Amino acid sequence: MERSGVVVGLDMTTEIGFDKEMIGSIDKVGDPLLVGGDRVQDRESAITEIVLEHIFGYRGFDCRNNLHYLNEGTDIVFHTAAAGIVQNLSSGLQSFYVEHTDDILCLTVNQHPKYKNVVATGQIAPDLFHAEDPGKPQYIAQEAHFSLEVHCIVRTKEGGAVKLWDQEMKRCRPFQLETGRLLDCVRSVCRGKGKILVGTKDGEIIEVGEKNAASNSLINGHMEGEIWGLATHPSKDLLISASDDGTTRIWDLADKKLLNKVNLGFGAKCAAYSPDGEMVAIGMKNGEFVILLVNSLKVWGKKRDRSAAIHDVSFSPNSMFLAVGSAENTVDFYDLTQGPTLNRTGYCKDIPSFVIQMDFSADSKHIQVSTGAYKRQVNEVPSGKQVTDQALIEKITWATWTSILGDEVLGIWPRNADKADVNCACVSHAGLNLVTGDDFGLVKLFDFPCTEKYAKHKRYFGHSAHVTNVRFSHDDKYVISAGGDDCR
Repeated sequence: MERSGVVVGLDMTTEIGFDKEMIGSIDKVGDPLLVGGDRVQDRESAITEIVLEHIFGYRGFDCRNNLHYLNEGTDIVFHTAAAGIVQNLSSGLQSFYVEHTDDILCLTVNQHPKYKNVVATGQIAPDLFHAEDPGKPQYIAQEAHFSLEVHCIVRTKEGGAVKLWDQEMKRCRPFQLETGRLLDCVRSVCRGKGKILVGTKDGEIIEVGEKNAASNSLINGHMEGEIWGLATHPSKDLLISASDDGTTRIWDLADKKLLNKVNLGFGAKCAAYSPDGEMVAIGMKNGEFVILLVNSLKVWGKKRDRSAAIHDVSFSPNSMFLAVGSAENTVDFYDLTQGPTLNRTGYCKDIPSFVIQMDFSADSKHIQVSTGAYKRQVNEVPSGKQVTDQALIEKITWATWTSILGDEVLGIWPRNADKADVNCACVSHAGLNLVTGDDFGLVKLFDFPCTEKYAKHKRYFGHSAHVTNVRFSHDDKYVISAGGDDCR
């Protein structure tokens, strides 16, 4: 689900929404535990399965006529990344077809009364078409043919206007999409019983009533570009995402809806909540980082000490420091106690390559840094001095674990894997499970720690390209994944 959206739910940990993100429900949940020397082993609380629950996003930036009503208007069908999605309009529940191996580029519904609700989808690879009955998805190769009956024409216009025409091409009625936002372009329209379904270039699906012209937003997602920034609220079912499209968005995981968004004017690469959940830090592609107040998404403070992309940001558990890791082989520490001035109090200057992930220790005195040289190192906070005493490192309890490197996660690497094949990892708050995202579009579930090579795991599908980030929700109820070039 990539490049234009967000996904929620994992039976495939693909994207909860972000045509790029996904949320997964989990069978069993344990009590929150820190990752490290004090970890309690309670395998009965371990997660045994994740199930795809919801996808945020719709591929509209480069596709047309890919949004339709099903079942007499009770459901809608659309696609994003490698997933076909059927959503019930009354309940909001989604079901999925995930047999494609690459981006779905087209979708249509057979209108012949003998073959009602048969959907055909085509992916980016040549000669691959799938025909799907929403109840029993089946694979059909080579071709799909359909007979369509035209009862009206719904015409779209740049700027978001929708006009309804009859068969004599006399304009019936114009509609404006009252979403409170300027819309670039409509990409898909479908007329149902008294309603019109509209898909936009910005990855939004809107339903318009013909009688009252009221607009109801059904689906939101990021626009064109990769999603790398992903963070979950420390105590609520909230998610924040940051994308190449320049927007940062807050999502409600329980209600499966977009709560708020802000355009920062430049592509974003990473995100992190503060320990109290009141602020969020966003790292930008231009080397700047911004701290926003969550309730309003207004800027609390910002700074730019680097000219290359910021790859990761992290608040210390004691809320005193913000760590900012960049493509310039540096980790900078900023003092949050002095307010929005964001004075830099120290930095790590012995980083061998660009920063991939960072995690603070539970006492905020150390930080572990994973780098593009595929070396993991530990540094003191805020001096930045590297810690080389292995006995000391083994005693450190980590507040979080997102590193793809280290003995604790040795088993996540598949046989014959290149160093870059695994992109992201996250340990559950119970400290018993680990999820990863890789270059093959897979989300994998492991036990943690994962110290044996080629460890046993479960795989989940739905992304069509590399998975860029994964996170557990605060209570381990959901897993969220984001995608890169799912919509290239």
